[in-house]
Amino acid sequence: MKKLNRAGFGIIEWLIILLIIFLLIFLGRWISQKSSKSNSPKSTPSSGQQSEKTPAKSQPQKVNYLEIKEWGIKLPIGSNITGAYYVIRDPNPSDPAEYVDIFDSAFDATKNKNGVACKDDKFPLLVIGRVKNEDLDKIEGPDKDGYKKLPLSATHQFNGTGSHQAYPACADLTPNGNQTLDQTVVDVFDLKLKALEDSYTKVDNL
Repeated sequence: MKKLNRAGFGIIEWLIILLIIFLLIFLGRWISQKSSKSNSPKSTPSSGQQSEKTPAKSQPQKVNYLEIKEWGIKLPIGSNITGAYYVIRDPNPSDPAEYVDIFDSAFDATKNKNGVACKDDKFPLLVIGRVKNEDLDKIEGPDKDGYKKLPLSATHQFNGTGSHQAYPACADLTPNGNQTLDQTVVDVFDLKLKALEDSYTKVDNL
């Protein structure tokens, strides 16, 4: 028979009671702390400030293309070209190459100080030529050296050239031949030409 102390409880029973009391105190504090955290307002990042855990995602920029469907190619067009369009040249029996003339409607609408518009069907901003590999030797003149093999075609070589020898007729303020240039027109033309030449370096398949 178990010996009891004067109070009627053994030492083991007292230890169990103390342990239960400590456990209840610990459990009460834990529940209190958890409840206070869940009720506290969460900090919300202000507008224009991103949370550290959710970094801002950069939005991909939309790229516009000039699609030359007859050839199955496309050129990425930058913001300096606002109305690119193209014309397929009629074939020339004496020239084995094919050509696409590229224009910009915004430049077409540009007028010089004399009020002359720059639209000129015979003066493209950029010309893209292509020739079959086996016909490259038939190309005459300096353009032959400009043709290069591009990853977009195994059968043709390509050449993209702008006008480097003359400005469009609308740049001339004295059509009698004195060649007084309208600098505003010249600047716009140079900007458009460079933009299209840069686009040609990124030409790709459709």
